[in-house]
Parts: sequence; C-alpha cells; structure tokens
Amino acid sequence: IITNSNLENEINIDLEGFSKLIGFEEGEYFLTPKDLGKLEDITINRLKTKRFENTRKINKVEVYYKVALIKGKNTYYQAIAWTLADRKNKNEKIIDDMINSFEEL
Repeated sequence: IITNSNLENEINIDLEGFSKLIGFEEGEYFLTPKDLGKLEDITINRLKTKRFENTRKINKVEVYYKVALIKGKNTYYQAIAWTLADRKNKNEKIIDDMINSFEEL
C-alpha cells in the first residue's frame, strides 16, 4: 500500500504524479505511457480520481480496459477492469458500475 504521506512528503508525488507512475514496465502484459490514453479527472464517492480507458492487444487478444487511480484519505488505489474488445459495448456499463462502486472504508 502506498500512502499519501510516503508519496507526497518523501518523494513529492500527488495524484497527477501517481497517475504517471503506475504501470510503466516494458513487455506485453504491462501498460506503457502510450497505453494510458486520455486521463480524465472524475470523482468517485467524493474521492479525486484519474481515469483512463484504452484498447490494446495482449498475447494476440484484443482487450478493452478501464483504469481508475483514486486518492483516498491516506492511500492511493487502483481499480482496473477489462473485457474482450469485441464485448466492450456489452460490458462497459458493468465495468463502469464496478469502478464507480469503489468506497474507502
């Protein structure tokens, strides 16, 4: 778990910085900067959130995914959901409902 105090005080990172930090690995299964798509500022249950979606090929399979990077009171969270790209229209509302149901306890 990455806490706000560790990020913001020790290495001076906020939600914007956190959104640039996640997933930058090389290889087929990791997100790269070009995979992020357009970051969108939203609020999920009163928590500041950066969200992005994209479609990419992983292991020869086209997938659609949506990622939310959420700033909690003391922790940053990642919520990730995906489906086969050809099922995006069928599953996008379910993906949105899952991500938007996030609550910090």
